[in-house]
Amino acid sequence: MMSLFFASLSNINAQQSADPIKISQPVEVGLWATKENDGVFQIYVCGQKLCGRFVGMQYTTPLPPTSKQGNSQCNFLMLQNFVRDKSGNRWSGTIFDPRNEKAYDAKIWASSKGELKVRGYLGITLLGETHTWHRFSGKIMQNCRLPDLK
Repeated sequence: MMSLFFASLSNINAQQSADPIKISQPVEVGLWATKENDGVFQIYVCGQKLCGRFVGMQYTTPLPPTSKQGNSQCNFLMLQNFVRDKSGNRWSGTIFDPRNEKAYDAKIWASSKGELKVRGYLGITLLGETHTWHRFSGKIMQNCRLPDLK
């Protein structure tokens, strides 16, 4: 009798693990290019937050550019610890400048036009600048190199 119980329990667990759990990704997840198409960022889920790396750039040297500290800008973790705000429409976190690795407060959100708005600021949002990124579907080559689009 007890073995029948465990066999039934085992079948239930097997069926539950076979059924995929569908979790919708935030619309901000994916590859985004700058307005000038000279940089590409990959935004992804990291735990309950969003993070982002600098994964594509145009450069003329054999290797990707480095920060003032000597760290490669290729795959540089630029967006960290972005959490949804109370409205559920925007994400707040920290953005790092890949050239000097300085940190700034930032907000990101998807616009109604399907663009990504990125606002970096010092202390209050009024003291900041908003950039508009668009979805990227091109090719990124080795060492984060973007093809010359000219």
